Amino acid sequence: MRLQFLKYSLSLFFILFFLSFTIKSQNDDVFKKSLHFADSVYQLKQYENAKSAYEYAARFQSNNAHIQNRLTEINQILARQSDKEEQYKTAVSEAKKALYTNDLNKAKEELQKAVAIKSDPTSWVNLKLKEIENQAAADAQLQKDLQTKMAAGDKYFTNKNYEEAERSFSEALKLIPNDAAVIQKIAQTQEKIKERNTAYQQHITEADRLYQADQITEAKAEYEKALLQRPNQNYPQQRIALILSILEEEADLEKRVKIVILEADRLFTEKNYEAAYTKYQSALDVFPGHQHSKERITEIDGILGEARAQQRAYDQTIADADRLLLQQRYPEAKTKYEAALAIKSTEAYPQQKIKEIDGIIAKQQSDANAFAQWVAKGDDHFAIKQFDDAKTAFEQALLLHPNDADVTTKLNNTTAQITKIDRQYADFIIQADGQYKVGKLIEAQVAYESASTLKPKENYPRTQIAEIQKRLAGQQEMLEKSYSEALASGDNFFNNNDFPNAKIEYTKAAGIKPKEQMPKDKLAAVEAAVAQQKQIDEQFAGFVKTGDDHFTAKRWNEALTSFQSALNLKTDNVSVKTKITNCESEIAKATTLEGQFRQHIADGDRFFNAKAWNDAKTSYQAAMQIKS
Repeated sequence: MRLQFLKYSLSLFFILFFLSFTIKSQNDDVFKKSLHFADSVYQLKQYENAKSAYEYAARFQSNNAHIQNRLTEINQILARQSDKEEQYKTAVSEAKKALYTNDLNKAKEELQKAVAIKSDPTSWVNLKLKEIENQAAADAQLQKDLQTKMAAGDKYFTNKNYEEAERSFSEALKLIPNDAAVIQKIAQTQEKIKERNTAYQQHITEADRLYQADQITEAKAEYEKALLQRPNQNYPQQRIALILSILEEEADLEKRVKIVILEADRLFTEKNYEAAYTKYQSALDVFPGHQHSKERITEIDGILGEARAQQRAYDQTIADADRLLLQQRYPEAKTKYEAALAIKSTEAYPQQKIKEIDGIIAKQQSDANAFAQWVAKGDDHFAIKQFDDAKTAFEQALLLHPNDADVTTKLNNTTAQITKIDRQYADFIIQADGQYKVGKLIEAQVAYESASTLKPKENYPRTQIAEIQKRLAGQQEMLEKSYSEALASGDNFFNNNDFPNAKIEYTKAAGIKPKEQMPKDKLAAVEAAVAQQKQIDEQFAGFVKTGDDHFTAKRWNEALTSFQSALNLKTDNVSVKTKITNCESEIAKATTLEGQFRQHIADGDRFFNAKAWNDAKTSYQAAMQIKS
């Protein structure tokens, strides 16, 4: 029986030993695999997962040095990562605040800090940093282009080339619309152009008057003055060329007339009155005011009789009228033809010429009326910003008076406005098309509406707006959801005093529903809260500065009052609490010293009255040391 029990016990022992060996072998295998997996995850720098893997492996060998070292190292890495994540979030938050206040340099600095901690090319941080850098580069190029345009404009202005100066300044204004300095430069340049055009027109008017009065030398001087004002104008150049031709012709005629007069005098002396009359008359045809010829013709008329004198007076008047007509001096020519008709009332020629002149004058008046009407239409269209119609009207006016400086200026201004609108329209269309392609339908619609406002007759933006509205109708439920989420998110930020992000969310809601008043009211509340916070910050800073000044001057009670006022505004401010503690400490010290001072004075007075001079002196000196 004992032998059987011993056999049974040995069998059980060997069975248990074998099972223990098998389990241990299996655990070792799991441990090795777990450790290998943990090391692999560690090499991939997936520290959270690696930590879990090492902790699992430690269940099989809890005292394994490699595992413990790895766990210690991972905990340190995760702690550093946690610190970096906090730094990353702080940098991103500061960047958003800087963007909210439009401080791009500060925003760029904070974003660079965030990227240095964690860089992801597709993240908002990297994209926003790239956007700011691109904007900075664009701003730098814009500033360079602006300086180039302004420098060119200033140079042209100094050289009195005002048209080119205006063109350069206008190009600068396209770069920075509504810039007061550039607008002032353009206004100054246009004023110079207006002054020059006015002076030019005054010289032209005076020159035309002198020319009509046969004062062609004086007229030439005025045309030359006009040409100094506007060197490229054809009209004064043509008139000067005409006057030079007339003067040259008159000089040549004067020589020939002298020969004719000598011949006429010879014939008159020989009593050949008909031939002499013809010669004198030919001299008067050239120089109507030649006195000697007039006197001799009068004398010959007396000799030859009244009928001959009438004919010759008629012929001379017709010659004068024809000359005036050729010079386009229509009222004076008509007067001469009427005078000729008074001499010989049945003559058809002066009647035909009077009718011809009446037609010319009527056409001139009609042209003047049409010119005034076209200019008025152009002004009316320009006033209501119908620039295409204004341009057409000014062009029609210039067909009637091609050299009118004022209308030319109006046309140039109108063309500039059309060019500006074309560029703005194209910019809005490009912007709208881009936003439409990426699905930003609200923004695209706003841009298309802006383009349509500039050019109401264009079909394209209206067609696109209709298409967007059709698509938006199917997205209304999604928009409602986005709108509600934006408002809720904004409220959450607002309640946590995160005003920059609250403004972003409310602005998003306002963009989704531009006509809704609630986002506008909430944006106004954000602005009011920001303003109130700013006011509190300013008051807080003022109280702290006043308290610091009092503290420096050892006016402890006044300093305490200022610091307490600051703490009422920001009850959790640790710095101000410390300052209050310091003030109270100094006040306590001052109170103690004051008591000691009074005691020393009282002792000194008591010793003095008792004539204990040395003791009195000692007490007074002790008091003086307290308030030295």
